[in-house]
Amino acid sequence: AFYESCFAALGDRCGEGFARIVQRCIHSDSKKRPRAEELVKSLATVVTGEQDSPISAIESAARLEQKEKEISKLKEVVLSQKSRITALEGALRDLVNSSKKHSGN
Repeated sequence: AFYESCFAALGDRCGEGFARIVQRCIHSDSKKRPRAEELVKSLATVVTGEQDSPISAIESAARLEQKEKEISKLKEVVLSQKSRITALEGALRDLVNSSKKHSGN
């Protein structure tokens, strides 16, 4: 009963995949605990594949929103610089044309 209550509490906090790994690691029978290489594989699987916990979904959404804000800011910077570059190109073209007129070419 103790382990089941721990599993339920842990599952709510960190996701079912991690909770199952912890549950196996604290098994009363040491022969049923995972070996190091099995543990590493299990952790890798959970880390790369587990997106089912509400917390991880919320965190993912928050990160995505932050990235979208950063992209929007970068687009604004690029657009503002693009108009400055266009203005500089025009001024340079005018300068070249003006110098050609004065030099007689």
